[in-house]
Amino acid sequence: MRADYFADGASGFLLTILECLAVQGIPLVLLIGWSVIRTTTPTSLILCGFGFLPAFFGLDSIAFKLTGQHFASARFLEIAREVPIGIVQFISPGVLLPIAVCLGSLAVCGCLLWLLEKRLARHWHINNRWDIKYLRATTALWLAATCIAVLVFAWTSGDLIARRFDETATRWKSEPTRHPLIALGWLATPKPIADSSDAEPPLAFSARQLNPAIDQRISQMRMNVIVPATAPDDKPLDTRPPNITRPPDIARPDKTTQHPDVLIIIAESLRSELLDPAIMPNVHGLTQNGLWLRQHYSGGNASSLGVFSIVSGLEAAWFYKSEVRFAPPMNRLFRQAGYELGFFASTNDWATFQMDAFLSDRQYDVFQDEPFTGLDADQRAIESARQFLNTEANRPPRLAVLCLYGTHAPFWSDKRLATDQPAASDTYPIPFPASLRTEVWNRYRNAARTLDASLAKLVNHPKHSSGSASTRGRVIVFTGDHGESFGEDGTIGHGLKLSQAQTQTAAVIASLQDPNQPASKHSVPHAEIRSPTSHADILPTLLSACGLKISMPGLLDGTDLTNRQFDAPSNFLQQRPISIAGYVGKEILILAPNHSGARAKDRFGLRCRCSLVEGEVSVKNWVNRVGSPHISNPHASNPHAPKEPSDRTHANELLRQWISRIGLVSEGPEEFSP
Repeated sequence: MRADYFADGASGFLLTILECLAVQGIPLVLLIGWSVIRTTTPTSLILCGFGFLPAFFGLDSIAFKLTGQHFASARFLEIAREVPIGIVQFISPGVLLPIAVCLGSLAVCGCLLWLLEKRLARHWHINNRWDIKYLRATTALWLAATCIAVLVFAWTSGDLIARRFDETATRWKSEPTRHPLIALGWLATPKPIADSSDAEPPLAFSARQLNPAIDQRISQMRMNVIVPATAPDDKPLDTRPPNITRPPDIARPDKTTQHPDVLIIIAESLRSELLDPAIMPNVHGLTQNGLWLRQHYSGGNASSLGVFSIVSGLEAAWFYKSEVRFAPPMNRLFRQAGYELGFFASTNDWATFQMDAFLSDRQYDVFQDEPFTGLDADQRAIESARQFLNTEANRPPRLAVLCLYGTHAPFWSDKRLATDQPAASDTYPIPFPASLRTEVWNRYRNAARTLDASLAKLVNHPKHSSGSASTRGRVIVFTGDHGESFGEDGTIGHGLKLSQAQTQTAAVIASLQDPNQPASKHSVPHAEIRSPTSHADILPTLLSACGLKISMPGLLDGTDLTNRQFDAPSNFLQQRPISIAGYVGKEILILAPNHSGARAKDRFGLRCRCSLVEGEVSVKNWVNRVGSPHISNPHASNPHAPKEPSDRTHANELLRQWISRIGLVSEGPEEFSP
């Protein structure tokens, strides 16, 4: 059974079934031979042996289309082990459909074979189903079917003889859901040949090197407090955590300064392409009042990692350190500044994904969530946030976090706004075949358009409850928790691969003010930033936009993006290493800064093993934009050009820079200076 079902028509589907039958030749002959020797062998055993491999291949096709991994792989076992069992409650009918089709096809085939056996028994007047005559007839039937299947298999994949084996194997691997030899691991992907210039061993940091620095930084995080806004605005950048042993004095809220409200809107699975005036005109209008982050990345490829990075100002590599996860800096710092905090969401799966550490009624003055039941849940969360931010006289400033689930698969949309057609129905199969990609993509766009229409009142200039314009400004952050793959990286969805599709998301940070009021010097500048940015940059940027200063900005991994000195050619944002955490496995991806040379142009980032819980970080390999290993050709560059450093040298240096930037420098590696 193919994962793309009838994409090649009935003939293609039939040929694939015959390929599945052909690959069973060896186990089938063994079972039949055993039954001839031992006449007491139940024929049902033959049927079970004959049906196991088609079922395995069909389910493997579905698993590979969804996760990019085969059943018979260590990576799939890792995914199955680490994805929480609670995720079952979020499985849609579209996920169950292909599995039901696979198992149903197996059941139908089994029934047909059973009826065929019964007919043979009646034809030969056999009362004892273990009669040797009956077994020999059954053997002849199965051998004939196997021979036919083998011939068809040789015909459809016979270029093993006509072409070189490695070329054919490459073609098969490009369609892994069609060829069962790939699913069974009989044609394993060869390991890339290492660059002969990579004499330097891969860099690895041990617990002995990192644990003291990790413990010191965690102990300092709670010392980061709001301080009086007396420091000069042009203070030079300090990217490294200071060596502080006592906390500074906490500034009391300044009641003479009217700080703006803050609204953080987090949309599920939102790709950067959706922030388009033809799809989301209301949200796109915010780009005219602030920073449009054109190359923005989540803290990870899953909601838990992305939201953690937003509320902490830290890279998501810190997520699994419970001392950090349970103490979100955003809540603590804004409370010190006198803010009231509210949280509103159309879903409530926080505990399933360990997000209840920083998303609960312990951290917010008002906390409202509910199980997702459709677009009505989004509407209720939006209305609650609007009422919370409704301007009243003589109230403290407020910060609201609004999490909306409608853009999560299967992508909920209002029929009246579903203008992109043809669009898939809400029961489309997940994983969907390649032939349905355009329809599913249109459904995704319609869901984003529906979300935008719902947010119109929130993203426009705030008004008093009486209807008059408010003098209190509002800083708005609109972003996604992560991206979403539509097959570009070999998977469907998110959380499975550190690819560009799953990690890049839309982001805009804007300030809305009464046009009749003088502009605040702390308002967000209007600019497009095309350098790489991340969710960790949101918190320091928000603090600056609200006129708040903290005692130790170096304890946040992110950068204040309102500082315009960073957005220039060869600037700090272009050169700094930032990491994206993977949901499955102890992995991070360090985005590759701009390097010269032919080798680096297709690199997306450096994949590293990273566990701050265990205190271990080490280099693994470079990956391309689809999250697959990137193999450089050492002979591709100009032979007359100066010799470039090897891939390994670049990788080791990048890891040193990242370790230094997040303040975990220990013995050995040099520090990074921007």
